[in-house]
Amino acid sequence: MMSTLPLLTRCLRLIRPVKVKATAVAAPTTAALLLLLLFWQPQVYAQNSSTTPALEQAITATEQLYATDAAAGKKAFAALKGLTPDHDYLIKQKFCWALAPAEPKAAIELINSLQNQPEQIPELWQLRFNLCQGYAEEQLGNNQQALKLYQELLLNPLATADQAMYARALTLRGEQYAISGAYPQALEDLKQAYQLEKQLGDAQSLSYVTNSLANLYADPALADYKEAVAMYQQTLAYHRQRQNRQDEATALYNLGSTYESMGELEQALNYLQQALEVEEQRGQPEDIAFNQRAIARVLTKAGKANEAIKLLNEAILFYQKSGNIEHLAYCQLSRAVSYMALKQWPEAEQDLMLAADYFRQNPNARFEARLYKEYASLAAAQQQWQKAFLLQQQQLERDSYLQQQLLDNRTSALKTQLQTEKIQSEKELLAQKNQQQQQQLQDAETLRLWQVIALVFAVLLIVTLLLLMQKQKKLSAQLRDLALLDELTRLPNRRHTVAMAEQLWQQSSQTGQPLAVLALDIDFFKKVNDSFGHQAGDLVLKKVGHCLRTGLRPQDKVGRVGGEEFLLLLPNTSSSQATEIAQRLCQQVAELNFDELAPAQQVTVSIGIAGRAAHNDLLALWHQADTALYQAKQQGRNRAVLAA
Repeated sequence: MMSTLPLLTRCLRLIRPVKVKATAVAAPTTAALLLLLLFWQPQVYAQNSSTTPALEQAITATEQLYATDAAAGKKAFAALKGLTPDHDYLIKQKFCWALAPAEPKAAIELINSLQNQPEQIPELWQLRFNLCQGYAEEQLGNNQQALKLYQELLLNPLATADQAMYARALTLRGEQYAISGAYPQALEDLKQAYQLEKQLGDAQSLSYVTNSLANLYADPALADYKEAVAMYQQTLAYHRQRQNRQDEATALYNLGSTYESMGELEQALNYLQQALEVEEQRGQPEDIAFNQRAIARVLTKAGKANEAIKLLNEAILFYQKSGNIEHLAYCQLSRAVSYMALKQWPEAEQDLMLAADYFRQNPNARFEARLYKEYASLAAAQQQWQKAFLLQQQQLERDSYLQQQLLDNRTSALKTQLQTEKIQSEKELLAQKNQQQQQQLQDAETLRLWQVIALVFAVLLIVTLLLLMQKQKKLSAQLRDLALLDELTRLPNRRHTVAMAEQLWQQSSQTGQPLAVLALDIDFFKKVNDSFGHQAGDLVLKKVGHCLRTGLRPQDKVGRVGGEEFLLLLPNTSSSQATEIAQRLCQQVAELNFDELAPAQQVTVSIGIAGRAAHNDLLALWHQADTALYQAKQQGRNRAVLAA
């Protein structure tokens, strides 16, 4: 709720002047709105290209009509006509923002139809339509396209001519940066938008930016919770002043969640219970259940799991009746945590199983990671250590996936930014060259001409030097990789692996800690090459190498030391521990999917294990592992054998 609800009402808060509430002002009927539009007289502003109260009143009435009756609202927008092009563009712009949240495709089609008209849209109006299109693209999930549109708009020198548009674009781009994990850029944009909105004096837009900035501060990546609380308090005061009960509840919820992140559970409960009271007064069962789950989460942390379960039972009953299986699964997961706090293991396991059924059908990496974490905690509490370890491994895999996803989003955002800046730079450079050419025609002085030529050569020289430096840096990195890594598997090569082995041997000698060496060989690898070709063999090596790298512990080392041979180094590991690890690796490799080679094609490995003895040296230890590997081959392959 802290991060999603403000996004859902973004267009309403930024563009529409008010949100009509039945408790405060009676919503106008469709007939009344149509009557107002029918008798609206455009002649009032016929000679004025700027907006007038009459035009604003007609547009507001049409927006309200669209909010209550979309079909009638569309007809009303189509019927609105201005006597100046600016009036027509304003009507289309308002129509676009009305469509964008619920009908983003229709909003984009509207903009495309304007662009296909014979008359050219003035550049400033084009920027305004681009902003609306960016928001519509967001609703369609095209975040990179939206970010690109915001980038191009903000880089256009004309954008500052409309400060309100510029501030909104900064806000939307800042939110996109935050979603992609580019937090410094997000903070810079939202702070600048905040200052602009303060200067413009639009209290509603300022409240929205304040809330977005507070959401960013409350993100665990920034964790500036005190600043987040101060800004949420500002939005709370604004919504209470406007008697906007829905957004008041949102602000209270955000405050409660932030205090929960700070560990101040009493304050968190205070604000969350206030939010629940507001939602109960509003009579919104969905929001009531959402707040009940949030309160229950804090109660469990505060050692009041019994109270938490009562609230969760109410929320679960509502979600079961309403058929909202997604939030039902979230509540079941939360109730499982409460049951674990009370050491009611069977009840906790039952709820975890129910939640797992939903996430199995509707994958959600973040909640899957949470589910595996709670499953592991439950298994550990019941002293099922192996099960707990495997579940924790699955949690780590989900966490790793989420981190990679965030990194990919951040990379895409930065790539979009660089591409946009490059295009804009090319435009600016072209404009600069044109200006220089005009100056040269007007000014025939030789000295000025030579100054321009010298400047151009200086720029080219700097660019050339930068390109050479970049090329040299890239070449150095490639050479370093070639010296240390195997080109195919991207694992340490033989030389690097031997160096790591010698280092671990020295550490083991100094500390007296055990050291295990595993010699691994892919079974029937020559047969794979002969049957499917060397490209298939390369694929097998890559997949096996990746499986080994991800299947080991952080302190373990693995390298490719021969064609299909790998050496694994396990510091501070006994022979029995090494045997367990080796057997697990055999199983994981055997489970790899090689359907691209042949249906049900299986690849296995054999592993020899040797533990350090006092009289051994490193080469002898390696030799023992190789001997054990030979025994594994003799015993039928696809197994791990410990050296005698």
